[in-house]
This record gives sequence, C-alpha cells and structure tokens, in this order.
Amino acid sequence: MIGRLLGHAQLRSTARYTHLDDADVLAVSEAAACRVSAMVDPS
Repeated sequence: MIGRLLGHAQLRSTARYTHLDDADVLAVSEAAACRVSAMVDPS
C-alpha cells in the first residue's frame, strides 16, 4: 500500500527505503522537534 501511495511500480523500490534504523529516525525526529521548539519559543 505504501508503495502505491509513493507511485512505486515494484516492491523493490519501496523496500529500498525500509532499512532505516530506528536510532537514525529518532535522531532526525529529535532534531526537527528542537528546531520547531526554537521557532515557537525563541527565548
């Protein structure tokens, strides 16, 4: 289903991106949250 939403014709195209490590995803999420927080409350 995700592959279809992304316009992938083959499962291999989607599978290429499913190897992301949870730690990497968490680190990026934390960095994004810090930036948003700084924009909302710049003090």
